[in-house]
Amino acid sequence: SPIEALNRTIRLSLEKFIAVLSNEHPKMVQVEKAMSDIMNSYNHTKHSSTNYSPIEILRSKDIQTDVFLKQELKKLDIL
Repeated sequence: SPIEALNRTIRLSLEKFIAVLSNEHPKMVQVEKAMSDIMNSYNHTKHSSTNYSPIEILRSKDIQTDVFLKQELKKLDIL
């Protein structure tokens, strides 16, 4: 899904960044932990654009359909 792809891209980019810098800066381990907490919070917080969290969307076909239909209606200027 697009949400999983975005999360994976962000996570991989941050992991590469942290891996390179952690050799030079030992405190990068703390940054890695903080980024993990941020990603977890992002994934479990309802977003105003969908009224669902990314995790809720990933886990429910009904919610995916709801979000998709609302987006399509917005494109048609119905919502």
